[in-house]
Amino acid sequence: MVNKNLVVVEEAAAHKGLVLLDKATIKAAQDNIRKSLVRLDQAIHQNAVQCLMHAEKHGDTSLFRRLLVDIVDAKSGYRRQGIIAWMREFSPMELNGDVITLTGTFNGLRKPFLIEAANATPFTELAGAKEYVLQRPVFRDTIVSQVSKAISAYEKAVENTLIENGQVVGPKDVSKPFYNGKHMDKMGEVFAKMAALVDEASSFVDTTQAEVQAREALEKAAALNKAA
Repeated sequence: MVNKNLVVVEEAAAHKGLVLLDKATIKAAQDNIRKSLVRLDQAIHQNAVQCLMHAEKHGDTSLFRRLLVDIVDAKSGYRRQGIIAWMREFSPMELNGDVITLTGTFNGLRKPFLIEAANATPFTELAGAKEYVLQRPVFRDTIVSQVSKAISAYEKAVENTLIENGQVVGPKDVSKPFYNGKHMDKMGEVFAKMAALVDEASSFVDTTQAEVQAREALEKAAALNKAA
């Protein structure tokens, strides 16, 4: 017969002292998390409205910039993107890099500040904010660079691998990575093919990444000039 109490003790020990709470306690914690998130979204909305009002009166976007760049930063994901969409919906403010300008237009005219509508529409309820997705392009040079780094890491690991009688014994230098695996001859062939593919992928000109970076640099410089 299995001693259930003993099993529980052993499982707790296996998880380094962590104790499983009962279902009701876990659900209660989830409810508290939900309440905290709702309060946080409300606080962000109220502050964003104040930043909008400040920008309208003083022509100063620094407070909204601080909210987006320093407070609700890029790591916040959907919140930041939602606020950006909300800001564009209800004001002429535009985010260029880490600079906010009053350059938003509609049909050739500068967008107005719609304070009342903004106050009545939290970013969490704005359809456009929910649908807003930040583009994350991947360029040829980025992919090729990642593959080249993988090849280099493999070659360095092999160089630091001590082999005796066709078997991996360990590292030559214990402070550095080594390759621990079988069929090193086949792996060498695979990585040689990868190196050849990297050379092939680099043989033609693709200036897309450079063009995008140059355009973004120009847009940021223009935004800085307008802000100044």
